[in-house]
Amino acid sequence: MTKIEQFSHIGYKQLGTQVAMNEDRVIAHEEERVYAVIDGATSTTGVEIDGLTDGAYIAEFFKKEIMKGGFVTMTAQAILSEINEKFGQHLEDDHPEVAKLGKLGPSASGIVVKVHRNGTFSFAQIGDCMLVEVTQENGFIELTEDTRFDDDLTYLNKALELSKKEDKTTFEVKNNDIIKQAINAHRMMSNVKKGVITGEAEVDNFITAGVRDLENAKALILMSDGMAHPDFGKEETYIQAAKHMYKNSIENYYQHIKSLFDGDKDGKNLKYLRCKHMDDASAMVIHL
Repeated sequence: MTKIEQFSHIGYKQLGTQVAMNEDRVIAHEEERVYAVIDGATSTTGVEIDGLTDGAYIAEFFKKEIMKGGFVTMTAQAILSEINEKFGQHLEDDHPEVAKLGKLGPSASGIVVKVHRNGTFSFAQIGDCMLVEVTQENGFIELTEDTRFDDDLTYLNKALELSKKEDKTTFEVKNNDIIKQAINAHRMMSNVKKGVITGEAEVDNFITAGVRDLENAKALILMSDGMAHPDFGKEETYIQAAKHMYKNSIENYYQHIKSLFDGDKDGKNLKYLRCKHMDDASAMVIHL
């Protein structure tokens, strides 16, 4: 019998100060065996939709659509593509002022998994939500790539340069126009160079997808990038996170990385470069 472990925690702007709202969604439609983690991204426009930040709104839209069901015969790739298309049409029909923002409007990363009746599972990913398979031999296989990892470092390094120049913390300079311009430039490359869920048709060109046998899979671990282990680089950060979650629990792992960030208090000389104390952090372990 499939056992599902879920965990999600809101992020922190600074130590002890939470962000406006959690923009991650952990989704499990257990009857149809569709699972997802969606990580909405706050835009620099400050737009809100129905009381939610645009990042939270797009993530919540995906959750509602998945929970409606109707995906029994569909692959994860088809599910992700269909809901992305619905979101774009939804903005055009119900929030045209938001639709006009284009690439500077709502966006999200996501990983979707569908477990099929024929002994396989399919997955579809875009951005920096990740999927790790735990094998029957207790191996850990990263099935996706964080395509935003290097791009995020670009604006983070700009923030570091600016913080040193102005003698401020990286948290304090995040809303500087230079940083906003760097983030916006990154956003304008969405679905041109790197993929991200926006409602645009071009999203389909950037989905990483696959189908694998369940026979050798012991568990599947889905996570947002807020769960990346800060002591490791791109090649190992999600593998190390998955190992800790699987051996202990998601919440135990979260408390571990929280202790690392909480100990990194000097905003002018951070060990772990970032522009907020902690990101929203979410994960799901599907024990097959």
